[in-house]
Amino acid sequence: MTPDLRDWYLSTLGIVQYRPREVDAVELPFHVELTAEPPVVAAPAVGAVDQIVELLQPRQEQPAVEPAKAEQPLKENDYQAGEQLAPFRLACWQPCDDLLVLNAFSPGLQPRADESALLVNLLRTIERCGEGVLSPEFIDWPLSHGGISDLDSAKTMLSVFVDVRIRKRGVLWVLLMGELPTSLLLPSQQVHSEVIGLVEELAGGARAIVTPSLQEMMTDHISKRGTWRAIQHLGQPL
Repeated sequence: MTPDLRDWYLSTLGIVQYRPREVDAVELPFHVELTAEPPVVAAPAVGAVDQIVELLQPRQEQPAVEPAKAEQPLKENDYQAGEQLAPFRLACWQPCDDLLVLNAFSPGLQPRADESALLVNLLRTIERCGEGVLSPEFIDWPLSHGGISDLDSAKTMLSVFVDVRIRKRGVLWVLLMGELPTSLLLPSQQVHSEVIGLVEELAGGARAIVTPSLQEMMTDHISKRGTWRAIQHLGQPL
């Protein structure tokens, strides 16, 4: 990602970038369709920027009844730069100031009750979750119907989102639960099952921890041990 494109992404999310007065406008690498609105006397790029800001904000949804259909498991890591990604939903939890949790689901699905309970129990063992309800925010990919859906764009989207949480909300640890968020956020192209427990530095001073997904832990109880080994140090006094 070029410095200009990174600055543009961050400015749309509210992070002020101080630049010299005469700086060439950033050319967007993709086109965003605008919804029909009354004509406004403004620069053409303003409407597009406003829509990107709205699309990049995770949506808060109310807990729903457990869906009747079974979720299709995500495929093992075989992504390559430039290829188109199938639609997915990324659930994001920030149960406390210093921790962000990411887990992918099939489009439109929410965590089941047993998956949510598992996450709550894990977080309580490391003293990162209280007694209240832990509700996720969702990022649906692609960000708009018929929008860009290639791997590089998805990496950029998630990188910007996490960077904002680190810089504006004080996140120090990011739990990457499952293969998809790991593939998008970390530069490593290793097979996910071989990097469980990996701790890797992120820009801004935070660290990412790779764990199995919630879905995997519900079907393979042994994988819970790997998750516990990876996160147990977070519950130790500093």
